[in-house]
Amino acid sequence: MTIDEKICTASKAQNMVVKYAAIFGHITLAIICVMSNFQTTNAQIDCSVTSCVPADQLPIHGYDMFDETNFDPVLDGLGTPRKFWVHIPDDYDTVDGINMQIPTIFAFHGGVVDDPLTPETPQDMMLDGKWADYFNQDIAFVIPLAEDNPCDTGANPKKIWLGPNWGPGIPVGTPLPADCNPATQRSDSLGDPVTYFDATIPDTFRDVIFIENLRSMLLSRFPKLNPNKVYTTGFSSGGGMSYSLLCYRANLFRGSSIAARTLYGEEQRGDYDADGIVEADPNSLVATCGKSQYDAGRATGISTPTLWGQGIISPISLFNPPIIGRVTKPVALFVGDQDDSHTMDDINQTGNNIRARNNLNNVFFILNPFMNVVNDDAETQHRQFVFVNNASQPFSPFYRYLVQQINDGVGQFRQSAGHAMPGDCPPLPGAPFVKSTCDFRYVDQTITFFQTHADLNLNP
Repeated sequence: MTIDEKICTASKAQNMVVKYAAIFGHITLAIICVMSNFQTTNAQIDCSVTSCVPADQLPIHGYDMFDETNFDPVLDGLGTPRKFWVHIPDDYDTVDGINMQIPTIFAFHGGVVDDPLTPETPQDMMLDGKWADYFNQDIAFVIPLAEDNPCDTGANPKKIWLGPNWGPGIPVGTPLPADCNPATQRSDSLGDPVTYFDATIPDTFRDVIFIENLRSMLLSRFPKLNPNKVYTTGFSSGGGMSYSLLCYRANLFRGSSIAARTLYGEEQRGDYDADGIVEADPNSLVATCGKSQYDAGRATGISTPTLWGQGIISPISLFNPPIIGRVTKPVALFVGDQDDSHTMDDINQTGNNIRARNNLNNVFFILNPFMNVVNDDAETQHRQFVFVNNASQPFSPFYRYLVQQINDGVGQFRQSAGHAMPGDCPPLPGAPFVKSTCDFRYVDQTITFFQTHADLNLNP
């Protein structure tokens, strides 16, 4: 045997060893993977490589959910990995994904701080009943988590959802935080500092891009979720996030329900100079809402040339081609007339803004007048605005729930008609400061609203 033949034979033998070692390795890995599927699962399952089913979820704050550790990182507009919770209903394993698909609701919490004594946290919004009913539905439920306000110099920075709006500025002489874009720093008419995230600053849309990426990942990871039935809801700062998505990503969401946040007002108009003039800054949320083209330096845009959506507005038949037109988004608004954050003018202007985008006029049905449905400290008026004699848009309603305080000597301290979310009640004995009202529970009414006007069901 020649030297070359010996080398060749040795090489073949080595290749065989490598080949069989690889086969053994794959078999071993397969056995481990199979065994792991029969082991007790935990919150560290990597759903990017493992088959995840609802049974894989573990209780997070008392509810079965996945968290961000179960998936590949989801990044926001600044490239930061973000945190979130996801609940997949038990029906996910039984629906066929063709004739039945599961809808999804994104719920955005209000502004919170990293303080266990804070009365309103994402956990509280689940545990105190405000969102609890979502977990009992055939609905996937997503709770994204906000990040610290990058320009908050306090000891406990507040976690808020970013959008085109302004807030207190950084005190003179205080160093600018590393993540705070210098372009956000302004001065009002009195020379006082103001922090203003406007539509010319890419940082303003970090959360919009995060939610877009999160939505895309979840629909890809769970193919039985219905991409045509994804909804948003939010409280306070989270309501502002819903408005941002309506304005800049309307094509991705079927409808929205918003509590304790208006689309109109000083922040949304960009009236940070406090000069008493009700102007709309050209880079504010009000001015840029619904921009029709992508512009990386300003509003990040939506994919259609209309404001809140476009689609087929007439039935398709063999004899009539479809008519393409504006199919706008159903919106429900829950707001109190004693909310320190919003005036009645803000509330009314928000209604005008939403109605304009839904081709609605001032005609409305009072489905429920101001009435004390349950014996608590508030009464609620439920209005449904209707379309302008346009039979092609029967599913673009605007519901407004206006909570009015009852001056019963105690109610004004509970502030249920203030910056509050209609939820569980009555207030606990000895807890007169609970900000809640029995009238028209926000979660129940949201589910009914989406079912009635935005096709919230298990159909495809």
